[in-house]
Amino acid sequence: MLRKQTGFQDAIAFAISGGTDVIAISIWDSKEHAEAYNSAGYPEVVKSLSKVLDETPKVRVSHVISSTIRRLPPLNVLMGLERRRPPLHVYSPVAERSMTSQVQIGTILIEDRPLMTRALDIESEPSGGNWSLVRSLNGFDLEHKVHAAGWSFFFMAGELKARFLGAASEKNLRKALMRILARMKGQNFNCLEVTRISAEHFAGVPYTIVSAHWRHIQEGCRLEDVEQRGAQQKAAEWARG
Repeated sequence: MLRKQTGFQDAIAFAISGGTDVIAISIWDSKEHAEAYNSAGYPEVVKSLSKVLDETPKVRVSHVISSTIRRLPPLNVLMGLERRRPPLHVYSPVAERSMTSQVQIGTILIEDRPLMTRALDIESEPSGGNWSLVRSLNGFDLEHKVHAAGWSFFFMAGELKARFLGAASEKNLRKALMRILARMKGQNFNCLEVTRISAEHFAGVPYTIVSAHWRHIQEGCRLEDVEQRGAQQKAAEWARG
């Protein structure tokens, strides 16, 4: 969108690793061109990014006094946008066979159900709330282990997504997964698998999309309904004390 604007020269976006702020700077031929974009094209950009913004961006206009990045006339205009992003990586193009504690494609979050995890010998580490990150196993390996024990491991259709501005840190990615879990709490499934982590750009601003699918471990080959899953969840809460 920016490249189509009259007077546009360049754009730079900054994101602090692990932070919650993104700053985007666009460079224009003149103040008039910057103001024209601010009144016409800019509102469309804000609208398209509304799902990943937790407050209205602040716009500041400045003049370039000097630059060593490129040859810019001294009267060029910088239009800076400060954008706050909601709290939620490390991009991983493929799921690895041996999983580390870092979130990547194939990572499994499992609800804290002591009886089930002990019966299946599943090791995990706390991630947030009543959810933990499965250690050393991706979705494929965990499924093999569950089936070998005579249990079932269901994969649910329907992709769940969370998006956020900037190149995300491990901490922010875990927060994104917790947002997905909180949003879909009533389903009562006991696992969530990360299926895609995608780095994207819009109008020069980087953002990340995290996709996941519900999974469910249980005894028996017929998937329990939501009430039965809820009863199992309450039993797990009782077991946790």
